[in-house]
Amino acid sequence: MGDVTVKQEKEDSRRWSLVEQNNARVQPGPNKRSLHAGAVCGKKLYIYGGYDGNSRVNDLHTFDFSEKAWELVSQNGDVPSPRDRHCLSFLHNNLYLFGGFNGTMRTNDFYLLNMETNTWTCLSMSHSSDAIGIGISATGVGRQMQLQQIQRQVQMQMQMPSPRHSSSLLGCETTNSLFLFGGFDGEYKNDLWEYKNSNWNRILAKGKVPRARYRMSCCLYQDNFIYVFGGHDGTRHLNDLFCFDIASCTWTQIQQNGPLPMPRDSHTGVIYGNSLYIFGGSSGSALNDFHELNLVTNTWSAVLTDGMVPTMRFCHVGVVYDHSFYIFGGYDGVRRLNDFQCFWFGYGSKQKRIPPASLVDDLFELIETPMFSDVVFIVEGKEILAHRTLCARCPYFKYLFEVESGQKKEINDFFDVKKFRSKTKQSPFVIENVSYQIFMNLLHYLYSDRDKFGILPTVTESIKLYQLAVLYQIKRLQSICLTILAASIAVDNVTWMLRAADKRDLPDLRKMCLFFVKENFDIVSTSKGFEEVGRENVELVFEILRERSSTEADLSRKRTNSSRSRSKSDVPDSFDTLTSDISDVQVCNLPRWKRVMNEDQYSNGKPLSLRSLHASATYKNYLYIFGGYDGKARVQPFDLFDLKKKEWTVIKNYTPPNMIPQGEDHALDLRQPAPRDRHTLTAVGASLYLFGGYYRNSMTNELFRFDLESNRWSLIPSTMGTPTPRHSHSAAALRESLWIFGGYDGSYMNDLHEYNTMDQCWERVPVTGSVPQERYRATMVAYENRLYVFGGHDGMHHLSDVCAFDTDLKIWTLVRTSGKQPIPRDSHAAAVCGRVMYVFGGSSGTALNDFLALDLVTHTWSQVQTEGMVPTARFCHVAEVYNCSLYIFGGYNGAKRLNDFNYVELNNGIRVDEIPISRLVPDLLEYVNNPSFADIEFIVEDEVIRAHKIICRRAPYFDAMFSRSNFIESRQSKVNMKDIQIGPFLDILRYLYSDEFHGDPLEVFELADRFGMERLKAICESEMFSVINLETVALVLYTANIHSANELRNAALKFILDNFDAVSKTEAFENVARADIELVIEILRLR
Repeated sequence: MGDVTVKQEKEDSRRWSLVEQNNARVQPGPNKRSLHAGAVCGKKLYIYGGYDGNSRVNDLHTFDFSEKAWELVSQNGDVPSPRDRHCLSFLHNNLYLFGGFNGTMRTNDFYLLNMETNTWTCLSMSHSSDAIGIGISATGVGRQMQLQQIQRQVQMQMQMPSPRHSSSLLGCETTNSLFLFGGFDGEYKNDLWEYKNSNWNRILAKGKVPRARYRMSCCLYQDNFIYVFGGHDGTRHLNDLFCFDIASCTWTQIQQNGPLPMPRDSHTGVIYGNSLYIFGGSSGSALNDFHELNLVTNTWSAVLTDGMVPTMRFCHVGVVYDHSFYIFGGYDGVRRLNDFQCFWFGYGSKQKRIPPASLVDDLFELIETPMFSDVVFIVEGKEILAHRTLCARCPYFKYLFEVESGQKKEINDFFDVKKFRSKTKQSPFVIENVSYQIFMNLLHYLYSDRDKFGILPTVTESIKLYQLAVLYQIKRLQSICLTILAASIAVDNVTWMLRAADKRDLPDLRKMCLFFVKENFDIVSTSKGFEEVGRENVELVFEILRERSSTEADLSRKRTNSSRSRSKSDVPDSFDTLTSDISDVQVCNLPRWKRVMNEDQYSNGKPLSLRSLHASATYKNYLYIFGGYDGKARVQPFDLFDLKKKEWTVIKNYTPPNMIPQGEDHALDLRQPAPRDRHTLTAVGASLYLFGGYYRNSMTNELFRFDLESNRWSLIPSTMGTPTPRHSHSAAALRESLWIFGGYDGSYMNDLHEYNTMDQCWERVPVTGSVPQERYRATMVAYENRLYVFGGHDGMHHLSDVCAFDTDLKIWTLVRTSGKQPIPRDSHAAAVCGRVMYVFGGSSGTALNDFLALDLVTHTWSQVQTEGMVPTARFCHVAEVYNCSLYIFGGYNGAKRLNDFNYVELNNGIRVDEIPISRLVPDLLEYVNNPSFADIEFIVEDEVIRAHKIICRRAPYFDAMFSRSNFIESRQSKVNMKDIQIGPFLDILRYLYSDEFHGDPLEVFELADRFGMERLKAICESEMFSVINLETVALVLYTANIHSANELRNAALKFILDNFDAVSKTEAFENVARADIELVIEILRLR
C-alpha cells in the first residue's frame, strides 16, 4: 500500500497492478482463455467467446470499472455460436461482433447486441450452406419468411467481407461507421471494408496499401486515422506501420524512428493521448515487452514500468479506460490465462517527467513546527505544537475540538475523557497515561497515514500504539499495529505478549496469542516464559489446558452459547468466549519441514545423483537443476521436477556436443553446456540462462540460453562487457535482464554486470555508493527494483553483511539491519517469498542448517521457527520458492554429497484482515471550501472560498504570502484573488489538498505557473500533449509559448506545420493570430 492512496501511487510511477475485483469469490470472471475479443463501452469492458483449451465458448462477460465487479451476462435472441479469433467493436453504444472460427469453418456472420436487453440480432449470417441450414432450424417463424430473409442475407453477403478470422474491427464516431481490415479467409487479406447505413462497402483506397496479413493491431487515432502495426503475412512476422487517413481515403507507410519493437503478431495495440502502445504478442515465442510510439514524432521507445509486469502472452485482449491500459487472458505458449491487470499511464503522454507527489512529505514537515500551529498538547510535561486540521482525523481529537468550540456537549459515553486527559475545555490539552514517543508516533500517522512498518521499531511500541489507536478509535492504525503484532508472535515472545494484552485490555491481541499457544502448545509449554505465566496467573494456564482437552463438538457448542450471551462491548475474559468471534484472526501451525518425495528414486526408477555446487531455477511449476559435482566428477544431467505432479525427469530434447555435425554454421546454436560446477542458472522470461562456472580444469564465461518452448540450448556469443571467466558468482533476474555479481576469476570480485535479454548485450554496470567488498559464494536476490547481496567469503573471512543495489539509480547501499544478526557464512542458499528473503544453511567453517528471514522492507532479521524433519546441515545446495513454499535440494554436509529433497510451507502463522486503504486524501478533500478549522478566506469572482494555510502553503506563492511579514496578506484573514475564475481556482485547491488533478489543463496551467506549482504545471503540460488536435493545437501552442513550455511548444508547432491547411481554418487559430501575430508569423516563416 502506498503512503496516501493507490491512485496517488499510480501518479508517481507508470506501473502495472492486478485489477481490484470486489466480487471475485461470487463471480470470478471469465475462465482461462485466448483468442477472445473485448471492447469498452461506457464504464464496462465486454469479453466475448474465445478458446479455453478444450473448446470454443460463446459466453459474454462484463467488467464494471466503477463497481469493480465481473458479471456473466444472460444473453437473449440470436446468440452467436461459440467461436474464437472474431472481433468486437462499439459504435454509438451498440456492440458489434464479426466473423471468427467456429471450430469447423471460418465465418462472416455479423451481430448486433442491444445492451439494455442483452439481446443479439443477426445482421447477416455466413453464406455457407451449413450456416443457412442452422439459421432455418434456429428460428420459429414461417419457413417462407425464413427463406426470404436468407435470400436477402445471401444477396448482402456478395457485398460484404469474406468469411475470415483474425481481422480487426473499429468503430468511428465521425463517420458513423465500422471499419474492418485484413484477416485470413484461406488467404491472407489486406482489404478494407466500411459498414455504414446497414451496408458493407469495400474501400478502394489510394496510397501504399499494407501487405496482406492477419493478427495485426489496428487502432483509431483522433477518430480520423487508422494505424496498423505488425501481424503475420504467412511467411514472417511483421513490424511495419501504416496509417489510413479516413478523410482522404489514403494509406501511408510511416517512417518509424527509435528502437523498433521486434516483429510480432497476436499482440494488442491501443491509443492513449498522442501515443500508440503495443504489448506482448508472439515472435515465435510469447512476449511481454511494452512499447510506445509517439504519433507526433513517429518515434518508438520502450515503456519503463513498475509493479507486477504481466507474464509473456499472445492472443489476449487489451483496452484503454480512464488513464489505464487493461489486459485480460491470452496464451503464454504453455497454458491459457485469465489474469486481469492494468497499467497506469499517468497523466497525458508523459512527454515531460512529472516530479513525485510531495503531499505526505509536506505534511510530515509540519510536525512540531510553530508555523500555523493552532493547538498545543502537553505530554509528559513536554509541549507539542500541532494543527487541528490534521489532528481532527482522529475521532477523539475531533471530539475534543468540537467540545472546546461548543459544537458538542461533553458526553462521556462517547469517550471516557478523564481516562486520557485531566482537563477538557481549555488549551493546552493535557494528555495523560501516554508516553511522549508513542504520542509522537500517533501524530506521525495522523499527518501522513504511513503504513510502512519501519516507523514502529519494537514490538513494545507497537503494543502501546495499538492500545492508543483502540482508545482513540483510529481503525486503520489499529489494523496496522495488529498486523505488525501478528507477524511478530513467536514461541519466545508469545507469553510476554499475552501478559501485555491482558494488562492493557486488548482482547484481539489476547485472542491471537492464546490461539498461538494452543496450536503450538508442546513447544510453548516448555519455554521459560510459560513457566512465568504459570506463576503469575495459574488460572490462565488452567484455561489453556481445559481448552486443549475440549472436543470439537464441545468447542462448537461453547462458541454458539458464548456468541449468544455476549454483547459487542464485553471484553472476553475466558478462552471459551475468545473463540466465539475469530473471523478476523486465523492461526496455523509452525512451518513444518517435509520430504518432497522418496529422494533416492526418479519416477522412472533411475537413482537421483548425489551432488553439490549445482545450480537451479524455477519456471512456472517446474524446478530445473543443472550440473554440479558428485564427489568424483563434474556432472551434466539436466533434471526437471514437476512441482505439481511431484515427478522427476531428465530433459532429453537437446543435441549433445558429440552429436553436432562438425563444420556446420549452426552447430554453435545447438551446443549444450559441458559438465560443470559453481555456475548459475537463472530464469528470465521464458528462457533459462546458464553462466560461467568451472569445467575442464578452467573457469569459463560462457553464457547459454535454454529455450523453454523448444527445449534447446544455444550458446550466446560474447560481446563487449562480457564478465571475465569466473565461478562461484551470484546471479539474479530483474525485469528483462540477467545480473551477475562477484565471484572468483583468479581474484575475488565485486563487479556487477547486466545482460539485457532484449538487446542481447552485456554491460559492466557503472556503480556508486557503498560498493560491497570483493567476495565469492554469496547470494543475490531481486526485490522490487533492488538487488540484495548477502554473505560470502572474501578470501580471509566469512561475511554477514547485506548490500542493496538500486537498479534505477545505480547506487550500492550497505543495509543496516536489525534483529538477531546471522552467523557469517558462505555457500548458503537464499530465495524471496513476498517481501522476505529466506536463507538456509551454508558454511561458517562448519556446515549450518539454521533458517533465517530478512524482511526486505523493515530490514529486520529473524530466526524462522519450524518443526518437522529439518534438513541436515549443509552448504553448496540450492533453494527455490514455489507457491509460498521453500524447496531445498542436495548439497554437502562436510562428509558427503546429498540428494535429499525437502520443502517447508512459508504461508503460515497468524493472519489478520488486510489493512484498509489510506484515508488521508479523502479526509483532506473534505476540508476544501469547508469552514471547519479554516483560517483563510479567498474572494474569487465575489464568492468566498474557505481554506487552511497549512495546506495552501504547499504552493510557493501562498507560502510567501502567508509567511513573510512584508506581505499585507500575512496579517489578513481574507485575500482577494483578482483575474481568476472560480472553477480553475477550486481545481488548484483540490490539488493542494490531494496531489490529484482532474481539471482542464489549459485553464489550470496558467495558474500553476503563476503560483509556482511546478509539479502541477508538469501534469498540465503532460496532459496537454494528449489533447493536441486540430481544434486545440493553436491554443496549446499559445499557452506553451507564454509560459516557456518548450517541449510542448515544439510538439504543438510540429503538429500545426504538418496539418497547417486544416489548423489555419479553425476559430482557435484566428484567435491566436489576433492575440500574438508574431507567433503566426513564425509559423508562416517555418512553412
